[in-house]
Amino acid sequence: MTQTILGEGRDAVLLTNMGGPRALDEVRPFLREIFLDPAIIGAPAFVRIPLANLISTLRAPIARRRYRKIGGRSPVADALSAQARALARNLRDRGCAIRVAWGMRYSAPAIARVLDELAAPGIERLVLVPLFPQYSSTTTATVEDLVRAWWDAKGFDPSKLRIVRSFPTLPGLITAWCDRIRAALGDLPPDAHILFTAHSIPMSRVRAGDPYPAEVRATVGAIVSALPVTCPYALGFQSRFGPVRWLGPRIEKVLRDAARAGMRAVAIVPVSFVCENLETRYDLEIKLRAVAAECGIAPYAVAHTPGDDTAFIAGLAEEIAGSLS
Repeated sequence: MTQTILGEGRDAVLLTNMGGPRALDEVRPFLREIFLDPAIIGAPAFVRIPLANLISTLRAPIARRRYRKIGGRSPVADALSAQARALARNLRDRGCAIRVAWGMRYSAPAIARVLDELAAPGIERLVLVPLFPQYSSTTTATVEDLVRAWWDAKGFDPSKLRIVRSFPTLPGLITAWCDRIRAALGDLPPDAHILFTAHSIPMSRVRAGDPYPAEVRATVGAIVSALPVTCPYALGFQSRFGPVRWLGPRIEKVLRDAARAGMRAVAIVPVSFVCENLETRYDLEIKLRAVAAECGIAPYAVAHTPGDDTAFIAGLAEEIAGSLS
C-alpha cells in the first residue's frame, strides 16, 4: 500500500484531478499527455500523436517559465494528497470502512496504476470523484471514460462503480467559497467588486450540449445567494489556447470593462477549481494582477480555493456515503 491509498475496507473512493508537473523536466511530458487525450484533440491517432508531440514541444518553454514563477512545480499533487487525507479522516470518523485513493489523469500517480493497487487486495465497490465541481466533456468525462474502461476490462460488475459526476451547488463547497470570499473581501474597501472566473472550454463543446456553462452559473448563483452578495459581481472565463472559439467572455475583458465602469478594487473567485494550480497561482495571482494594475485597480485579491476545507470535505463525504447506501 502506498501513500496514495489510505484506510481499509472492501469499498474504495478514488479522487482524481488533471495533475501537474512536480519538476520542470516533467512539463513537456505532462503537456504531451494532455494533448494525446482524444477528449482534448479529437483526431485519429495518426494525426493526434504527432500533433501532441509538436504542441507540447512548442508550449513547454512557455509553461516552464510560468511554473518557475510559482516555485518550479505544480501544487496540485500536494493539494490532492491533503484532500484525500482529510476525506479519509472524515469517513473514518463517520464509521465508514472505505479506502481513499487519489490519482492524476495526466501525471503521476497515474489513475490506472492507482486502480491496480486498489484492486490488488480486492475491491467490492468504487466511488469515483473527479474533483471538477462542474461537469464537462473536457474534464470529468475523460476521467470517467478511463475508469470505466479499466473497470470493464477487469470484469467487475458495472453496477458497483458509482460516479459523483459533478457537484456545482454542493452545500459544503458553497460554504467553503463563502468563507474564502469573505476573507478576500475583508482586506478590501466596501466598494470592491467580485469577479468570478472559471476555466473556459471550446464553444464546439458548448454547442454539442456540454452542461459546463450552466453548472458554472449554478455555482455562482448559489454563492451569491448564500453570502449574500451586495456588491457588484460578474463572471468571466480563463485559460484558453489555440485558434478555436472558446466560451467567454474572457476574464481580462470583464476586468477591463469593470475598470472602465469605475471599479477600483476587486476580489477574484476561481469557482471551477477546488485546489491551487497554475491557473490560480500564475494566471490569476500574477498575470491577471498585472492587467488589473494597468487598469488602475488596487487593491486586488484572489480568493483561495477550497482545498481541504472542513465543510467542503464533509460535503464530499456525505455524497460518497450516500452513493454507497
